[in-house]
Amino acid sequence: MEVTCPACAAGYAVPDALLRPGRRMVCHVCNAEWRWQEPGPLAAPLPDMAVVAPPPLVAVPPLVAPPAPAPRASGGWALVAGWVGSLALLVAAGAAAVVYREAVRQAWPAAGWLYRAIGLE
Repeated sequence: MEVTCPACAAGYAVPDALLRPGRRMVCHVCNAEWRWQEPGPLAAPLPDMAVVAPPPLVAVPPLVAPPAPAPRASGGWALVAGWVGSLALLVAAGAAAVVYREAVRQAWPAAGWLYRAIGLE
C-alpha cells in the first residue's frame, strides 16, 4: 500500500501485512511521526498526531590530529649493540660452518660445492 507522510508528502510503499491501525510511522525525510489509520472516505487525523521537528544543527569542532611523536635520535647504544650482535652472529655461523664442515656435508650434500669454491675441500 502507498503510505504518504502528512507533513512533507513523501511516499512509501509498505506491505499490507505490516500495516495495522495505530502503528507508529516515522518519515525518513522530515522525521515526522504519526499513527497509521485505515484510509476512509472521511479519515480525519488522529488527535495524537504530532510532527516532530528535527533537532537543531550543532556546530562540531574540527577534528585535530594528535601531535606527532618526536623523532627518535638515530644512533646511540642500541644501534651499536644491534650491529655488534648481528656481526657476532654472522662470525659464529661462519666459524661453525668451517669447523663442522664434514657434518654439514653429510647432512646437506649440496653444500660440498660451496666448500670446494672457497678452498675448504
